[in-house]
This record gives sequence, structure tokens and C-alpha cells, in this order.
Amino acid sequence: MKNIIADFGAVPGLANNSQAAFDAAMACGGRIHVPEFPFSVPNGITMTKPTILEGDGWGSSQIYTGPGVPALTIRPDPTIPFYDGWGVEELYFQPAAGNHSILIDLAHPGVFLNKALFRRIFFQGTDGANAIYLNNPVNNDGFFCSTIEECLSIGGGFNLPRAGDSLTIARNTLTGPGTGISASHVPGAAVMTIEDNNLTTQGGLLLLQFINQARIIGNNCESFGAAVQFILAACSNCEITGNEQNTHNATICTVLENGTANTIFDKNKMSAATHISIGPATPGTAVLGTNKFYDSVSGAAVDGIILNQSPPLWVPQPLS
Repeated sequence: MKNIIADFGAVPGLANNSQAAFDAAMACGGRIHVPEFPFSVPNGITMTKPTILEGDGWGSSQIYTGPGVPALTIRPDPTIPFYDGWGVEELYFQPAAGNHSILIDLAHPGVFLNKALFRRIFFQGTDGANAIYLNNPVNNDGFFCSTIEECLSIGGGFNLPRAGDSLTIARNTLTGPGTGISASHVPGAAVMTIEDNNLTTQGGLLLLQFINQARIIGNNCESFGAAVQFILAACSNCEITGNEQNTHNATICTVLENGTANTIFDKNKMSAATHISIGPATPGTAVLGTNKFYDSVSGAAVDGIILNQSPPLWVPQPLS
């Protein structure tokens, strides 16, 4: 493992510019250690080859970046053969206002990212930006076999359009404005697992579109401003199990919309005015007797309120 200070000459402290050191480290690739200091990287960090950027803890190894750029951009070089070995662990990211913390840029045709690990990252995000944003306009299944786990974001969620199969999003805490987890266009034998997260974002907690085999399991969910916590649109063969959903000011826990098929609800605890809203053309929905339903005002146990909505509350939005 190489050290960003000893091997590349980074100088800790926000008054010092460590851009050249981080540029040199990214050109080198491999495993890079970022010690427990704040570092100023005005133009952001850009990875183009397999690199693991590893800090000493999300409260101590800190990256501050300037306006107009993400804190970290992962942009795989299209001339490099198919590969893995990407990761970010134990770091704190503070981008300038309105910028993503991590941008995964797969805009070039035929570029993919797989077996990436994002672990124990503190995202100090801002309004209108995401903790992790996937820019993937052309590569279906572009981001796959990867894990986002044990992260904390207080200003942006995970936005993953045209994501790929075998993704795990687990044990994260997401709060603040915007949508917590948004993903779309995961076809085939996909299996996206969203498990044991704490979600309190104000713009909805979960938005999934055109996804096969999503497993939404054991999440602790509270919302205070959004009208709906979970929206599944044009999804299939999904499992919603063991979640605790408290809506407060929200009106509906979960919405299934046009084209969502074969969804199973099992062992969930829902507190809401309307617990499940089922739109038209949602065959195979099974709400098992193991779910528990509560009134969001009194807290009293009630029979599950399942409202069949027509016209739909949400229309799936195809990507261009």
C-alpha cells in the first residue's frame, strides 16, 4: 500500500493544495492510504484505473474539493480490458455546494464497473446532489457485482440509473433532502439487495423502476415530508420483507404501479394512513398475513389498508 503523504507528497491541512499528489496517486493506481488528516483537492479526484482509496476512518481522513466538480469521479479507461479492483473505504467527502460526492461516469460505450466496494464513507452532501451518482446513458448493466455498505450521508442519496445485476446496498444511513435510493433498468436475473438501511430522506426513501428481483429487506424507515416512502414501477419478482415503515406526515408506505408484477409483502410493520397502494396492471401481488399494520396517528393496530389506485400515482419514466 502506498501513502498519499510519504509516496506522493500530499500536505495535510485545508490551506495546502494537495491536487498534484492525488493526481499522481491516481495515475499510479493500486491501494492508496489517506492518513487521518484533512486534505484540499480543489479539482477533485479522478480514478481511471483500478484503485482502492483507503482512509483511517470516516471522521478523520477528510477530502475537501472545490466548486464545479464531484469530490471523486470514477471514469474507467475504455482502452483497459475488463477488470475489477475498485474501492473507497473509511473516508469523508465534502464537495462544494451542488456537486456529487462520488460520480461513477460510464458515459463511454462499452465501459463497465464491477466488483467495486464503497464502505464506511461519510458523505457531507449538499442540496441537489447525490452521495453516489451513476452517469450511465448507454451501457445497460454497466455497474454490477458491487457493494455500498455502512455509509452515512446527510445530504444526498444513491442515484443509480441503468445499474446492473448483483448489487448490494446494506447497512447505510441516509437522511436529508432528496430521494434515499433510486435505481432503474436492472433487467434479467438481476437481484438487487437493499437491506438493513436506515432511511429518513425527505424526498421519498426508495424509487425503483424497471428492476427484476429486488430484495427490500429489514430496512428501518421514517419519513416526515414525502407523500410516499417506497415506489416500485414496472418491476417484477420483488420481495418486500421485514421492513419497519413509519410515515409520520407521509400518507402511503408503499406504492406498486403499472407493470409491477409478482411482488410479495411479508413480515413488514407499517404505520400509515394508507399502507399499500396497488395500481392497475400489477398481477401476482401477495400481501401475507404476517404483516402488521398501524394507524399513523393513534398508533393502534388496524386491518391493512390496501388501496387500488387508478389512475396511477406514478407513471414509470423510461430513460432516453
